[in-house]
Amino acid sequence: MIVVVDEKVTAAREFFAPFGEVRSLAAADIDRAAIADADGLVVRSVTRVDDELVDATRLRFVGSATAGTDHIDASALQRRGIAFAHAPGANAPAVCEYVVSQIFDQLGQLPRPAAGHRVGIVGYGQIGRRLASWLAGLGLRVDICDPPLAATDPSSDAGWLPLTTLLERCNILTLHTPLVPGPTREGGTRHLIDGAALQRWSARAGLIINTSRGEVVDQAAVLATTDNRRYVFDVWEGEPEQIRWELLAADGPNIVRATPHVAGYSLEAKLRATARVAQALAQFVGGPSGWNRAPIDWPAPSTVTIELDPLASPHEQVRACLRALCPLDADDLALRGLLELPVERRAEAFRRLRPSQPTRRSFAGTRLCTTAPIDTAAPLARALAWLGVELRPRGTCRPCREVHRP
Repeated sequence: MIVVVDEKVTAAREFFAPFGEVRSLAAADIDRAAIADADGLVVRSVTRVDDELVDATRLRFVGSATAGTDHIDASALQRRGIAFAHAPGANAPAVCEYVVSQIFDQLGQLPRPAAGHRVGIVGYGQIGRRLASWLAGLGLRVDICDPPLAATDPSSDAGWLPLTTLLERCNILTLHTPLVPGPTREGGTRHLIDGAALQRWSARAGLIINTSRGEVVDQAAVLATTDNRRYVFDVWEGEPEQIRWELLAADGPNIVRATPHVAGYSLEAKLRATARVAQALAQFVGGPSGWNRAPIDWPAPSTVTIELDPLASPHEQVRACLRALCPLDADDLALRGLLELPVERRAEAFRRLRPSQPTRRSFAGTRLCTTAPIDTAAPLARALAWLGVELRPRGTCRPCREVHRP
């Protein structure tokens, strides 16, 4: 069996070698000629899989190491009897880690006491459910909006609310909906947050986080806002060719965090996505002999050391820990740095930027070591334990003594 894989799919050769010959190619080189004699193809979101790509090939299986499928023409595969698999939910923990970190990073900048913040989660899939649990466990009030799920399960204890209610009650909105074509009144999600929604939003100094799809937010409407709202954008309308770069200008809207579509980019998320596609391929072909588990050794936990102020408030301590666990300053600076390039070079630079940024580890894959005394009953320890973080006094374990990452 010949499997062509995008060279940026994490551990692809290790996962797919049991199936036969693995051909690792740059995304730009994956065309019809490159896959003409391949039985399987594994891509990322940067490769459009459609009639033009798969016609006159012998492909039997296409996998995408992604949660989303916007880049896949399902009908083109169905017409040819080509099986398809992807990895929904594989990056859910990583996206939640990103969102929780950004919320805590901004809480002190929003004009409400800590107990007064209310988070509206739009989209209650695998990410939204996990995020709601985490935020509630951290003491924040949470409201849920997911009209399609509300229609199919109106008796759920999720407490479904319409978007208009979230716009009235919540000063933080985080978006986790797929991109659905069509007008919003018919269930479409393109420009779900548009100029009218921003006008209805009562929190004039609130926070919007978008890690779903760039088109869910009308970024022209964001450019037109003149209030004190803050924005965290990991996805961009029309990315990468049609990004509105003026969003990142010094005199633009208050985008406090701008990242190049990397919210789900933890090492564990990438490995999990590759493993799920490999498992689907194993099921499709009947399973190579002995293929019943991930064929690699998953990485040992990394160690992050941090100096904590024992006199800081619990919120400030949690904020400091999350900034150390989910460092995004380099991603933000790198994306804003593209403004220094000519406009015609920015799209390609954006493509190169995504896989080139340092891969962070998941919370569960990190030991957090601190010089401050640890009281397991203290709010900090309880909060981090809720997020799956292992908190230790510095020097109490060998990896802590040997590895120090600021």
